[in-house]
Amino acid sequence: MKKEVKMLVVTFVTGLVLFLNCGDSVLAQAGKTKEIPIKSLKYHNNGGTVQFKRSKQNGVWAEFDTAGEKKGYYTTYIYAEQKEVIGNDSVISFHMKTKQEVRMNVDVVLSPEYHTYTTEEGSKVFLKSDGSNQFEVRFIEYGAFEVPENFSGNVYFPIASEKKFLDTYGIGFSVVLSQEQRVEFFMDKIYISSGTTCLDDVLYTEFEVKGEKYPEIPMYGEYYYSYKVKFPDGKRKKYQVTYKLEKPVEGVTVDSIGRLSVKSGTEPQSISILMQINKKLQYQYEVELTESWLAKVENVDVSSFVVPKVEEVKPVDSEIEIPYTFLRIIGFILSVSFSIFYVLKIRRKG
Repeated sequence: MKKEVKMLVVTFVTGLVLFLNCGDSVLAQAGKTKEIPIKSLKYHNNGGTVQFKRSKQNGVWAEFDTAGEKKGYYTTYIYAEQKEVIGNDSVISFHMKTKQEVRMNVDVVLSPEYHTYTTEEGSKVFLKSDGSNQFEVRFIEYGAFEVPENFSGNVYFPIASEKKFLDTYGIGFSVVLSQEQRVEFFMDKIYISSGTTCLDDVLYTEFEVKGEKYPEIPMYGEYYYSYKVKFPDGKRKKYQVTYKLEKPVEGVTVDSIGRLSVKSGTEPQSISILMQINKKLQYQYEVELTESWLAKVENVDVSSFVVPKVEEVKPVDSEIEIPYTFLRIIGFILSVSFSIFYVLKIRRKG
């Protein structure tokens, strides 16, 4: 949903690289996975307060606070110098623990002046909670993706660019804050991997969702809406998709094939449909239940648009009434036709 609020942007930058695990195995081939140590941390900003400290486990604890600042955008850069080759087959990953929801992005830093390649809108990011076998996909929307509050797990970030970066200065994180907001989080196990990995079937799954973002609540009865996960041509048979609501909602149901039912009397609200692909990948699709336009029509009995009134339904007579005038016209036409036929017959005999 588009949020009509001014956002304060805090950008956290650090040189980092990715280590990816499939169970206990390393994702990439030997020599293609590397951990980058966090050292010589630097930062600069134009507002807000920033605190950070490194841990002995090559991690960093960070706190951002924009309390007391005026309306506007505030950016803080924290980074470590680290040159790496980053290609379009690279995946950046890190382990993260949050106390509050964090809106963030990842940038490839190209110079000490913080010239960057910024991740494109619609790029995918994958979250995997500790102890879970499922990956949750998030999309970059309005320049950021969301890591939920009290999250503890890995974040996987495939580089979507077609460009290969041969000489980089580091990797940056953009953390987006609204006004009067404070966030704390811890990051460690920061790695980068390139080449084929054992998670490619998850990280490079291409799909899009088709369905109404603003379904209406009916005045009477029940409305139905269809939601489908679409895959590229020729690949549909590889995937099995199931659908369910994130949490129960009175008056709303969704079946296993993606048909959403909304009954009259349901409260307008945001709901989430969970779409599970091959029992590995999960996507949370948010929709906004809205009032029917009929509810906004004044001084009109809106039920007449939906259900006919009893007095408007006329009974059907068992007898068929034929008007007398109609019978006279038919008789006249038959008489004229017979007269013409008789005259023509007499002439032929003469």
